[in-house]
Amino acid sequence: MTPWGESSDAVAANLGTDLATGLTAAEVQLRLERDGPNELQETPPVPRWRRLLEQFTEPLVLLLLVAIVVALIVWAVDDNGELPLEAIVIAAIVALNAIIGYWQGSKAIRAVESLRELSATHTTVLRDGEMLSVASWGLVVGDVIALAEGDAVGADCRLLDVAALQVVEAPLTGESQPASKTSEPVAEDAELVERSNMAYKGTGIARGRARGVVVATGMGTEIGRIATMLDEAAPDRTPLQRQLDWLGKALGIVVVVLAAIVVAAILV
Repeated sequence: MTPWGESSDAVAANLGTDLATGLTAAEVQLRLERDGPNELQETPPVPRWRRLLEQFTEPLVLLLLVAIVVALIVWAVDDNGELPLEAIVIAAIVALNAIIGYWQGSKAIRAVESLRELSATHTTVLRDGEMLSVASWGLVVGDVIALAEGDAVGADCRLLDVAALQVVEAPLTGESQPASKTSEPVAEDAELVERSNMAYKGTGIARGRARGVVVATGMGTEIGRIATMLDEAAPDRTPLQRQLDWLGKALGIVVVVLAAIVVAAILV
């Protein structure tokens, strides 16, 4: 279903919702059990020690670790009383690389947490013919909600009755100016920024008021999809990084062999 491409009555009918009275408490409970709470799911966090350890698995990093070992062996055999400067410099480079990689991974984790905090709201909802204020995690598909200036949108909804409504959609579209909204259908292939009859979880009401019917909750919302991509996407590797990986693998074997020869020659 593309709710932005259908009339509000058709959307309500497809969702089994009475726009005059909203859902019943029993129906809300059934849908909550079926779809789960309206919140961004948390994946088990990777332990910090493991995220730090992953920074030392790159081919060139492993090559540098081998170089550190070789430098320390040579320093120990020479025993000239000087500091192993080569090993110290290489170790500093490896440590700096690990810190930067760990920091970048932590940024992605914080981004997902920020999205989760952004989506934690309270919403005015019509149930059993009465207007109630509920935590946004309790919203279900088919709920009829009321939106007013200053509200945070608790779930993705198809707008029904609109009065001078403007919505701040920067978290989703990056647009700094509020978007004007209507209740009229738009093209089914309309891009997110063109869906003028939709209000999305995590956005905010800048002015006006409206009613809407919830069409998506939790990870099925647009902000939920963004959270999924942030959580699952691996950092893109640049062409230089890919070439360095190949070079590191190619040189790794050569360096290990040469290091073994050098160490053997020194010991003999």
